[in-house]
Amino acid sequence: MGLFDNTNLLDMFLPTAGTDTNQQLAQKSGLDLGDFSKIAAVGLPAILNAIQRNNGREGGLNSFDNALTQHQQDLNQYDSADALAQNVDPNDGEKILGHVFDNQQSVFERIGNALNLSPDAVKRALIIIAPVVLKYLADRKNTNSLDQQGVEHETANTVNDLNQSIQNYGQQRQNVPSENDWFGPLKNNNYQRKDNGGILDMVFDIFK
Repeated sequence: MGLFDNTNLLDMFLPTAGTDTNQQLAQKSGLDLGDFSKIAAVGLPAILNAIQRNNGREGGLNSFDNALTQHQQDLNQYDSADALAQNVDPNDGEKILGHVFDNQQSVFERIGNALNLSPDAVKRALIIIAPVVLKYLADRKNTNSLDQQGVEHETANTVNDLNQSIQNYGQQRQNVPSENDWFGPLKNNNYQRKDNGGILDMVFDIFK
């Protein structure tokens, strides 16, 4: 049984998840839970889509598979996903972002502009989020004994599941006043799509 078998990746960062994990992760970043969750809603798909992109490059999948193997070695230290998240190493997160993004400062600035937050705040959140993503995928690799093609497929499934979770959560929050809604800045800022694509399409528009 894997650490994340009963864990939805997005729920670890939402303010409505009903656990202390999200609050502890936010505290590690030095941000309040509201801002941390907003960044996670955009940053999670950004990280995972960048991983998918890199896996399609020459040697990218092999490099990523090796990275997951290294992260697998840490999994035995923890008895739950919550315990793992509580021991996230921000230095590890900085290294991960350096590999994942071609220009991480640009990503920090674009997410910050979309959410009316500083690039530094975005960086502080993403260096906490990134190790959780890698440990999650390493756990899936370990639990399901995945080869490289399996890792590629599992990453794609995680992207699809995450996208659906974000869309579902956004739809549930459509009638919440913006000042009380952590999706509020996404719905109201200049990046909002004018067609029926909604919040999720706006997220991906930022990275075109």
